[in-house]
Amino acid sequence: MTKLYTDPFGPPWRLQWLRLLFNWGGSIFQFFWIEWLVATTLCFAYILIWYSMWDGKTFEEISDSTQAFLSAVNYITSRFQAALSLMLGFYTSTHYGRWWKVRDIEGVVIGRINDLAVQIAGFIRDNPPSNNAPPLEGQAKNASIKEDLEEDQVDVDDAVENFITDDANNEQTSKSTTTIVDANDVRLTLVRWLNLAHALTVGELYEKKPNEFTSLKHIRDFGLLTDLEYDYMDRFPRSRYAAPFVWFLDLLHDLKDKGQCGVSFDTIIVFSSNITKIRGSLADLSMYRNVPVPLSYRQLVNFTVRAYLLIVAVAGGLSAFEHDRASETFEISSSMCWVVLPFFFEYFIFVGWLTVSDALGNPFRNWADEFEWENYVRSVALSSNLFVTETRNNSMKLEKLKASTASVQQKKEEIFDEWETNPVIDYNMEAGYKEFRDGSTASKRGRGIVKMRKAVTGY
Repeated sequence: MTKLYTDPFGPPWRLQWLRLLFNWGGSIFQFFWIEWLVATTLCFAYILIWYSMWDGKTFEEISDSTQAFLSAVNYITSRFQAALSLMLGFYTSTHYGRWWKVRDIEGVVIGRINDLAVQIAGFIRDNPPSNNAPPLEGQAKNASIKEDLEEDQVDVDDAVENFITDDANNEQTSKSTTTIVDANDVRLTLVRWLNLAHALTVGELYEKKPNEFTSLKHIRDFGLLTDLEYDYMDRFPRSRYAAPFVWFLDLLHDLKDKGQCGVSFDTIIVFSSNITKIRGSLADLSMYRNVPVPLSYRQLVNFTVRAYLLIVAVAGGLSAFEHDRASETFEISSSMCWVVLPFFFEYFIFVGWLTVSDALGNPFRNWADEFEWENYVRSVALSSNLFVTETRNNSMKLEKLKASTASVQQKKEEIFDEWETNPVIDYNMEAGYKEFRDGSTASKRGRGIVKMRKAVTGY
């Protein structure tokens, strides 16, 4: 799940940055310390082995054999450290852009589903009670025809009269059998289809980890999929997420054709814009999941970083020889530990940097600071269903509008006057939030401390 942490920006005496470093869950230390420790241990072991290989040699022999090699590795480390930093910077920015783009697309999906749920709550209206009675247009038409015939005193053949009567009865029967749907059922079904498409997409996103929405049976058990829809999805596994949008628009057109729930062509146009955006965003998520960062690019960066650190380790061992030659001592001692320190520090910087970049490169990976894909589906399903049920049922009615407006108007005038008087800073709230919450005023001493602190430190 996404890790939350204390904002490191703040008054310096609070040591916010130190609190940031002490966060273990989801930190760079949590998933990097083992590799870091192993690499440092291997570096130290390499230096010990290198020393043992030269045991018994004279300083002149050591110097002649290693001086050229030391010059070469020092040249590489000094020349390519800056280039490696630029490479990692570009690599990280590419992966971070990809990571944030995926989160932004998911935010569009969540926002558009909620937007569409609000529109469904407002545009899908309850059918008038009169629609529940069998229509009488056929009877009225038949009676009108007979009256016209009697007034004009036209002799009508029995066969023609029977034909007119049968036609009117057929029209009456057809209209009286039209199903009058419950608008609440329509609203819930439309919202369910939106969340179904979202759940189907998220079920395919996780890498090497099943989630709550991977199985169609689980989705059906959650109430997002009917048995009939399950049979269809089970037979057609490709692009499942698009099917609910087809059903969504088809139901709207059916309601428009039958004149129910207040659905018009304009309503369909309004809904279609959000439908298109949601479907396109879900397709983009699938695209980012199925098309990774090019393999050759990641191979180049990983090989370059680790090859550079291997050269740093070699340079550390050679530097130890140079130190011993200058001091005319040749033995394994505790001072060798300091030779490992540059490698220890650079390994943390460059490989830690690379590790974070690789983690950001795949937003669908299962790791400590992963995106909460399952929670995204659950939260938007709860909110969108709330919009079309409880929120809509508790909306303002016309008969209560005047009384409600009068009750808040006086409060608005008072608070607006206060905002005009002190539009920037409310020292009462900052000096004592508990008092502000209770409606009382903070002490003069508290307000004075807040003003002085802001003037001196800016916090």
